[in-house]
Amino acid sequence: MKQKTLMVMTACGAILTLLGLVLDSGRDARAAWSRASEPIFPNLPGQVDAADTLVIESAKGTTTLTRDGEAWAVVERGGFPGRGDEVGRLLVALVEATRVEPLTSKPELHGQLGLGGFEDEASPTVRLTVRAGADTVLADIYIGNRRTRGVGEGWYVREPGSDQAWAVQAKLRCPRQTSEWLQTELMNIARDRIARVHLEGAAGELVQLERQGESGAGFDIQNLPQGREPKTLASAAGFLGSLASLRITDVQSAASAEFPDEGTSRTTWWTRGGLRILAELSEQADNKLLARFTFGYDADSSAQPALGPALDAEEGDENPLPTPAELETEATELNAATRDWVFTLPSWKKSSFITTMEDLLRPMLDEE
Repeated sequence: MKQKTLMVMTACGAILTLLGLVLDSGRDARAAWSRASEPIFPNLPGQVDAADTLVIESAKGTTTLTRDGEAWAVVERGGFPGRGDEVGRLLVALVEATRVEPLTSKPELHGQLGLGGFEDEASPTVRLTVRAGADTVLADIYIGNRRTRGVGEGWYVREPGSDQAWAVQAKLRCPRQTSEWLQTELMNIARDRIARVHLEGAAGELVQLERQGESGAGFDIQNLPQGREPKTLASAAGFLGSLASLRITDVQSAASAEFPDEGTSRTTWWTRGGLRILAELSEQADNKLLARFTFGYDADSSAQPALGPALDAEEGDENPLPTPAELETEATELNAATRDWVFTLPSWKKSSFITTMEDLLRPMLDEE
């Protein structure tokens, strides 16, 4: 068969497939077209404020978010705070979702729209259900692929109990994995606050680091082994930013998490002023880094200001040290947010949470 003929047949097959998705003949198709431009959920605008539960089903599993006041929590993660902003965006999208055109009503073609169901782990299909209380369903929809043509953002959808697929205009991007629904920013302790770091390795090795001045680019090694030299003039610079805008990739409740009692590392940071942050760390076989945190205030480690005349506010430090009361309050709030949880940190964060003395030193020269 000539290549040109093969190309023509392939193009014809693609066109026929597209026609199969777009056109269904007969009375049902005409009835479907008559509903174009209608909202998917016409009663939702007056009910959306009552929504208190979202259920997201996909090939990745089920995620349930429940509301308490203005806050949303992820049931499958023990009630850890969820992304209320993402919930709000989806609820607005459901209110605004408008039918653009009917597509196929043939189940065998649904997979080409991303509406093929959950049997294939890679399937993009999501079923989104919104409830008010246990018994009232406000919205229920299958969401497939993003629409690739037309004006504005659109998606392919199908209503449960119907084979009719639709192209709708709405911002219906819906995360499939439970971890994507978590509030991921854990803490934000700026790098310019860090003064000291101690690292206790799983084998008992201790590395003591002291900041090279208040604005230093890294640390001096306080317990440098005799006869050895640091690899760089400013050691372990990454540990300054370890806790700045720290985000997690997943979380488990401390009650159910399997955090090992042995083989863990301990890294402790002290800020200027005396806030203490202790991270217990466990490296997992799948390159994950588990962490649990404890916070405190150490008055003895607080940097003592030099004696001298009092300065007016405009002449003083632009970033004055927090008071002991402020630091104690900060430690209390951070403990309340983290003490019941074991967090999974991004794998690329490992080098700013765990290191060894040998990693920081120049290689030893061969004696010969």
